[in-house]
Amino acid sequence: MTKEFLLVDLVNNFDNLAEDRDPILARVRERARQGNRTALTRAVKEYGMVRTRKFFNALAVDTHAS
Repeated sequence: MTKEFLLVDLVNNFDNLAEDRDPILARVRERARQGNRTALTRAVKEYGMVRTRKFFNALAVDTHAS
């Protein structure tokens, strides 16, 4: 398992978490920006549900706009 897959899996299963969600999403955004974008894009395409794909696509758009 790769870090990128684990990020995608976390967002896929986000509804099952009992923790406060905002800090977790902030950390996912940080990790996604720091990691291997090619591997993350591949993991999102292969394993991400629609909601997960939208989350990471919005993150990519925000990154390019900054």
